[in-house]
Amino acid sequence: MKKLLYITKNFPPEIGGGLRRIEAIYNILLKNQKIELEVVTAQTNKNCEYKNVRYIKQLFFKDREKQEITNFDSSKSSIKLFDKAFIGWFPNVIFHIIFRKYDYILAPCPHFTNVIIGFIYKLFRFFRPRLIIEYRDFFSFNPSFNESFKKKILKVLEKIIIKSSNYIITTTDSMRSILNNYTNPGKIFLVRNYISRNDKQAVKNLKEMSFNKNYYHIGHVGKLNVGRNPVKVLTFLNNKISDKNIALHFVGVNENERKMIIELCNKMKLDEKRLFFYETVDRKKSLQYMKSFDGLILIVNNIALIKDGYGIPGKLYDYIAVNNNIFLDKDGFNNICSEFNCNKKNEFDNFINFSINDNETLDNVFNKVLDKIITND
Repeated sequence: MKKLLYITKNFPPEIGGGLRRIEAIYNILLKNQKIELEVVTAQTNKNCEYKNVRYIKQLFFKDREKQEITNFDSSKSSIKLFDKAFIGWFPNVIFHIIFRKYDYILAPCPHFTNVIIGFIYKLFRFFRPRLIIEYRDFFSFNPSFNESFKKKILKVLEKIIIKSSNYIITTTDSMRSILNNYTNPGKIFLVRNYISRNDKQAVKNLKEMSFNKNYYHIGHVGKLNVGRNPVKVLTFLNNKISDKNIALHFVGVNENERKMIIELCNKMKLDEKRLFFYETVDRKKSLQYMKSFDGLILIVNNIALIKDGYGIPGKLYDYIAVNNNIFLDKDGFNNICSEFNCNKKNEFDNFINFSINDNETLDNVFNKVLDKIITND
């Protein structure tokens, strides 16, 4: 049996969109009979029991609650040479793992600190362990960061780590194509952001919520991060579907975002009574919302294109598995179509109604890749 260390700063019981894949992979690894799993994380064990997880504190510069955003601007952000996780968590993790022996290190990005820890451990152990990087988003290659001297320095570091890694898992074909330029294509695997088998089964047992049947209910589930501007979405309120006025639901917005969306709605002279807001919810509740709406709306950052290496919203495969009646503005649809084979259903002014035929589960695809990796060694 091989020993695998899963390095992930973020881990349940923390909630958020990015945790869906982390927890699913943890469950897959835990069940695998060919490996012995150990996880290190900065999260505290809030009376939640997860097997084989070591909670290692972030000593310095602890993360604060994220401030509420003040606009929905799609401008690019500046990359950091050293983030809080690197300064405050990196030394403590290294101290706890450096003298332990592992056959495999699995490090997801984001956070890139996870990857750096895995790389340093590999160097210290004279390249004995196999380093597996899982790219859900690029770091220095990420087009959402401004070009700068810092980005050039970090790109050199990232290229070194990419070349020294043994295997790389990506979530898009575009990311894989970019990585092909910097390492052996044979060590790169594609594992999309599929929903897990557990979640897919859980959805079947979820009871649908009831909404006013006089409206056609369309929901957006998740944060409105920079670049996901709801202005285009609000114009959708002018349309009718099945001869019904549209009601828009936003799940996972904070109070500041709620006020800003209502303000935008009033400026556009739209009916704010058809807007509904819900706070951040756990995984099960988010899937229940998705199942209950008539349709789901996807908001993507159309500045950073998928074909250029930008990651896709993880919720896309939740949408596919739970509802698959998806709406997206035309620019966003073209962005998604550069990566996926989309089935267009209908058009409503600037919006496309579509679905994607891909019912695979994360368990099946990830286990096949893991088997290939272990077999190759």
